[in-house]
Amino acid sequence: GGVALNLTNLREQGAPIKRIQNQSSGVNPVMKLLEDSFSYANQLGARQGAGAVYLHAHHPDIMQFLDTKRENADEKIRIKTLSLGVV
Repeated sequence: GGVALNLTNLREQGAPIKRIQNQSSGVNPVMKLLEDSFSYANQLGARQGAGAVYLHAHHPDIMQFLDTKRENADEKIRIKTLSLGVV
């Protein structure tokens, strides 16, 4: 089995936090954190942990979300092992 999370309720990149502008990092750092976390979970070394993240199609970060799977994406934002879904 694996873990799936819906990230739609996260603020978009650059959104204000407590009235301070450009504070939110958006969904990409959360995705990287989840990908790194799942890499530590395994089934007695047989296979790595699996995860999926979902984002609503109308979320302001949807294009950045989808760009993380591109092969030529910057390694800082590239997501290799998480599965992505649009809801």
